[in-house]
Amino acid sequence: MLIDSLRDWVRKEETIPGWWKELAAGVAITTLVFLASIFTPEAGILIGVFAPVPVIYYARSGRMQGTAVFLLALLISLVFLNQADRTASLPLLFIWGAFGLVISEMLKKNYAIEKTIFYSALIVFSMMVVFLLSYSLQLGEDPWTLVERTISQGIRDIVDAYSKAGIATDQADLLKSHIGRISKFVYYISPALAVIATVFLAWLNLMAAKIIFAWRGISFPDFGDLCCWKIPDKMVWFVIAAGALILFPSDRLRIAGINLLIIFLFIYMFQGLSIIQFFFKKKAVPAFLRGAFYFLLFAQHFLVILVIALGFFDIWVDLRKMNSGMGLSAEKGESE
Repeated sequence: MLIDSLRDWVRKEETIPGWWKELAAGVAITTLVFLASIFTPEAGILIGVFAPVPVIYYARSGRMQGTAVFLLALLISLVFLNQADRTASLPLLFIWGAFGLVISEMLKKNYAIEKTIFYSALIVFSMMVVFLLSYSLQLGEDPWTLVERTISQGIRDIVDAYSKAGIATDQADLLKSHIGRISKFVYYISPALAVIATVFLAWLNLMAAKIIFAWRGISFPDFGDLCCWKIPDKMVWFVIAAGALILFPSDRLRIAGINLLIIFLFIYMFQGLSIIQFFFKKKAVPAFLRGAFYFLLFAQHFLVILVIALGFFDIWVDLRKMNSGMGLSAEKGESE
């Protein structure tokens, strides 16, 4: 009995250094990512987009470790932000870290990819709304007024930076003359933009985590062959209904229709991407050409429109022949 207890104690002592080592590494990496996203203007946005990934990775060992990594990294970041007088960025870091914890929790439930992304985005979006409401109450003003002012100021800053760069002066002057209309339009579609940004961030971090887990030889939920992912055909009626709302004379209904239409078409973009990935895989397109395509996709907006159209019209064209089963059987044949 005593020998067994001693053996168990030795085993626990042997595991402690490894646990602390991983915790320290997680805190260090997450802190570096947090600080780099704030203090590197050139690459800050790109780094910030993937800020939840370290938390997802280190939360794989348990909820306690993931939470400890997140909170300790946030605390250390607060020290640096306070020294630089940039504590206003703290809520953003909190959202990014919480995003990682939420996604890791969804992964443990082995949901389908749609539910994993939807629930993760819904929880984080709700947190963002709570932050907005609490901040607006603190300032004593209406939340929508705060959003409109923030959007307007942000667009002015972008136009000023564009103008100071000395690039395309005529375009900069044109933007300045229409800055009010641009701000108003962005304000009207801000709900759709917020939803799209949250869902897109969930998807990006999920895919990045999947690659890292595979590289490290760690198990990851099997979402199936995403090249064959397809939206239910009946969803087209939601798109039609959203388009019909735009035709109503009421401004509120039109704005609601525009926001819903943007969200639904964004979802069809994912179907378009799965179709493209299907043919990339079927034709054995090299990885560097795939990477070049995706780079152009995010650099050239007209390509995004083409991808959305591809996903939308697949309802009737059935490019992958999934309804007949021919596409799936061909894919299996090639993989074998």
